[in-house]
Amino acid sequence: MNELVEWLVDSNPIAKWGIRRPLICCDGFQMSIQTSALHYCAPQGVLGAWTHVEIGSISIIEPLLWRYAETPAEWTKLAAGGAVYPYVPIELVAAIVELHGGIKNR
Repeated sequence: MNELVEWLVDSNPIAKWGIRRPLICCDGFQMSIQTSALHYCAPQGVLGAWTHVEIGSISIIEPLLWRYAETPAEWTKLAAGGAVYPYVPIELVAAIVELHGGIKNR
């Protein structure tokens, strides 16, 4: 999990509501992980010890995320304009990253 938290801090957008670049895993899996006052995360903000983050724009279907889909019928939608997964526990995100071989774009 430390690898994920370091990536979140290092990729932190400058603006209060900025968007991070996608996280790319070693096997090619990609996802958007966002934390700001405008995203579904806890605590809300770009800096902090997040317990939950917002996931979106996934590159392949990840069944571990389905229960967090904002719109359950759309949990298989991919990439930009796809499903949004609010308040995903950071421990689960770390497990997904590990499942996909770790972080490629540090």
